Formats: sequence, C-alpha cells, structure tokens
Amino acid sequence: MNVLLVNGSPNQEGCTFTALSEVAKSLNEEGIETSFFHLGVKPVYGCTACGKCFETKRCVFDSDRVNVLIESMAKADGIVIGSPVYYAGANGALCAMLDRASLQQEPTTLHRFRTRPILLPPLAPTMLY
Repeated sequence: MNVLLVNGSPNQEGCTFTALSEVAKSLNEEGIETSFFHLGVKPVYGCTACGKCFETKRCVFDSDRVNVLIESMAKADGIVIGSPVYYAGANGALCAMLDRASLQQEPTTLHRFRTRPILLPPLAPTMLY
C-alpha cells in the first residue's frame, strides 16, 4: 500500500511539510509506504474547460506540475493533501492544481480517483485577524 502526501505549501519544508511528515511517520510505522509531492513555487494555471483531458487523460498545460501530480495520484492507494490556510482558505495554486487534476475522467463515468481515500486535514492559520 502506498499513500501520496501532497504538500500544497510553497515552502518545501515549512509547517505543512512538518504536519505531513508526522502523518507519514505514523503510516510508515504501520507498514504503509509513503511518497511526497511538493507543489512548488512556480505558477499554476487554472482550468480553461477545453475538454482535452477527457480525450488524453492529461492536461494540455505542461508548463506546471499538474500532469506529474495526476500520475502520482493514479499510482497511490490513498492521498493526504496538506495546505497552509491563507485568508480562511487553502493555497490558491493548490486549489487550481486539484481542480485540473480532478477533471481527468470520462464525461460519463465517476471520478477516476473515487476509490482512493483522500484526507484533507485542516491546518491552523499562521495569522489571526
């Protein structure tokens, strides 16, 4: 069994990574393999609803890491997504990436990742307003 841990923070080894590392540690202790995917700091484009992903199972935009995430998600038995909280919401780049990754499906079938448990643990905001 393999669980993919998605670090949605632009900081590769920040608080989100630390939280995901604790999850990985617990999973590893139970004999479950883990792997990390880091969002990075490069811009991530939003979905343009072109529909090409229904035909190719890939996003037409190759300038960011969405297709790498799609391949990693397809190989994983479970997925844990971590994000810092910015203004009461997840990182915008992570949201755009997940929007595009989730469209890799046939129009007439259910989501191709529906059999994989996905956990989105809430992380406390670093600033209070």
